[in-house]
Amino acid sequence: MLEVRVLDSAEVRAHVEDVRRIHDACFPEDVADEDAEGEGGHLDDAFWDRLTACHDADDVLWFLLVDAGDARAEVSAADARRNANDRDARPGTAEGGVENGIENQTARVLGFAAATRYARCAYGMHLAVDPALRGRGHGAWLMREVQSWAVSVGYAQMQASVDAKNGRLIAYYQSLGAERVKGISDGMSNQSAASAPTVVRIARRFDEALCARELRWSRERSRRHPYEESTKRGGSERSRRFLLG
Repeated sequence: MLEVRVLDSAEVRAHVEDVRRIHDACFPEDVADEDAEGEGGHLDDAFWDRLTACHDADDVLWFLLVDAGDARAEVSAADARRNANDRDARPGTAEGGVENGIENQTARVLGFAAATRYARCAYGMHLAVDPALRGRGHGAWLMREVQSWAVSVGYAQMQASVDAKNGRLIAYYQSLGAERVKGISDGMSNQSAASAPTVVRIARRFDEALCARELRWSRERSRRHPYEESTKRGGSERSRRFLLG
């Protein structure tokens, strides 16, 4: 079962390996030497510092697309029996507590998005999906989870910055309803080609009804188990090996 979990800057650190793996695969030009420590003095801080850039990390929300069903499948019968015994030995433990704890530890991250509050709009910082799972609407789902959060906290617009040379990504966002923001990224025809903007600012306006409608459609489309879908589509052997771990 696929689901999107919303985590704060502290909670997302438990998934650093998955987030880094997906980020590096989607943005190979942004892979840096992780040997240097970040501001917090830990090796992983350099990675988080780079992803949050000039924004306050504590203000960033992370939206993780995870396969919770896969996590449940990884628990063996022996583990389940041991967990049941442990649960019986601890008075007051909720019946599903141990299983949920295991699920939270082993759920596989398939994609992520990050967003923060920014002036009079929400600002989308990252959107990435495991390359083996692209083309199934997962990116749109993540984007719509973010904009639904944005409208819930009073925003009617999301903005993001995109590399001006990445025409494919700009076209993708435009296919999801985004438009270029005039006066910030383009509209600079009087300048020479050498001083042309390197970043394009895009924006998408919405209301509560639109967000609810789009999010409902994305959830219905995207929640098919990715492993089953890979088999039905007859994907490459390499893709099947990757998806099956």
